[in-house]
Amino acid sequence: EGTVFNTYWFNLSDLQGVTSIRKEDKMSGVNPDTIYLNNGTEKLHSKMMGLGYSGKMTSRRFDIEFKTVYAYTLNTETGEYEAVEYEIPMLFIQEEVIDDFEKNFKDENKDVLPSTGVSLQVSTSDFNAIKRGYNVLLPLYDALKDAITHEMIATYCKLQG
Repeated sequence: EGTVFNTYWFNLSDLQGVTSIRKEDKMSGVNPDTIYLNNGTEKLHSKMMGLGYSGKMTSRRFDIEFKTVYAYTLNTETGEYEAVEYEIPMLFIQEEVIDDFEKNFKDENKDVLPSTGVSLQVSTSDFNAIKRGYNVLLPLYDALKDAITHEMIATYCKLQG
């Protein structure tokens, strides 16, 4: 059993100072992709935290990753609902170091955003929803994800249509 971190995910619209993002499907350190911000040429850097049993750092304090989102759309040719997936960029920050996020980001990314820093601008109600989602909804999601089939979702979509 290793170290457990409480990872909070934020929409990039909550991250002030970032105007554009580009992803290369190429591993960058511990991030599965290489991320560039604001049309820059320097890749985004994270900062590690937490020692595991191996004595190595086990998690990033923050990073931007692309999350796969699933939706269903009606195929007008077949009349069937089909699963589609797309990626959206999300910022994650470990709860244990959230108060140090802006400083950590600036320290690690002076070459990425040299003239500006970033700030996390999330409302109290949205942040409470993120915390609730992690602590309450995530376990419910995990319990449901294998129990709900494509056929069940397609049937539901047809009933709502």
